[in-house]
Amino acid sequence: MQAPRWNVGLQLWAHRGGGALERIENTLAGFRHACRDIQPIPDVLEFDCSLTKDGIPVVFHDNTMERLCGPSFKDKKISDYNYDELPPLAYPPKLSPRWHLTSTGSPKLLKDPDQAEVMKLSGIAEAAYEDCRKAILAEPDASRIPKLEEVFREFPNHPMQIDVKTGPAELVKKVGDMIIEHGRAKITVWGSFVPKVWKECFKQFGEEIPMLMNLNTVLSTYCAWYVGFPLRWLPYIGFASVRTVAVAVIPDLDWLLKPGYVRALNVQLGVAVVVWGMPGGGLNSVDRLEFARAAGAQGICTDVPTLGRKWLEEGNRLKTVQEVQEEYSQSKLR
Repeated sequence: MQAPRWNVGLQLWAHRGGGALERIENTLAGFRHACRDIQPIPDVLEFDCSLTKDGIPVVFHDNTMERLCGPSFKDKKISDYNYDELPPLAYPPKLSPRWHLTSTGSPKLLKDPDQAEVMKLSGIAEAAYEDCRKAILAEPDASRIPKLEEVFREFPNHPMQIDVKTGPAELVKKVGDMIIEHGRAKITVWGSFVPKVWKECFKQFGEEIPMLMNLNTVLSTYCAWYVGFPLRWLPYIGFASVRTVAVAVIPDLDWLLKPGYVRALNVQLGVAVVVWGMPGGGLNSVDRLEFARAAGAQGICTDVPTLGRKWLEEGNRLKTVQEVQEEYSQSKLR
């Protein structure tokens, strides 16, 4: 068996900074909320990086700016602007003062609902919604796109997962250098779901920084498991990237997230599995958290870390890779 490759706590991941349904996503205000208001704080802060026109890595998710900055930025990209020219982030109507604590997580809330839908599903009045909006926007840096450097300086010891969006190579180089310069190589896992960008990360930094599993490797390992091929043999038949992966961040697709597949990644490769929610978000309801736990995941990635922490504190603990491996070894001795 391969020893676990990333030895940090993995149970609760705050998706897009501090939870994209509790604060404006990927902002310093969101990071502060996750690390101040939620106790115990999330184990990992998950976010994405893009590169400005003047070469500054910033925390930003989308390839274009319309969803996060407003319709006037349709087809515009972060790379079209110098950092000082970047607009503020728009306030998303889906933010509500309490839906994530009172609701089981209606699927409607995963699809950017309007203000009326949020108020109805949350059971709140317009005045309460407006008070929440004002309070969130009043927080320092509530809608400013932050530099990666700022995040590293303010949260120097907190584990992070960084998705290096679509490149370019300059972004990979700058992000990797900053991870190392800030002494974060052991508490950061990075890479890209895009195989081309993932290869650039590995080409420039090798195994110096723990790597995420890219989409091609997820599908390759799943297919190998499905047909009964031992995953530990994959590096010997041309899948060398399997050797370098520390964490597989996998969507909660019923056909993909199978307990046997998760166990094979844990036992044969020492790879931890963290689950996020489709379409394009976190695990934002109790039933999806339960689904991830039943599959054997080591971590949950959620837009509502308050809900995730509450669920975990109720006794819904997730097993570590080491525990899964020990259980497997014991079963072989019986």
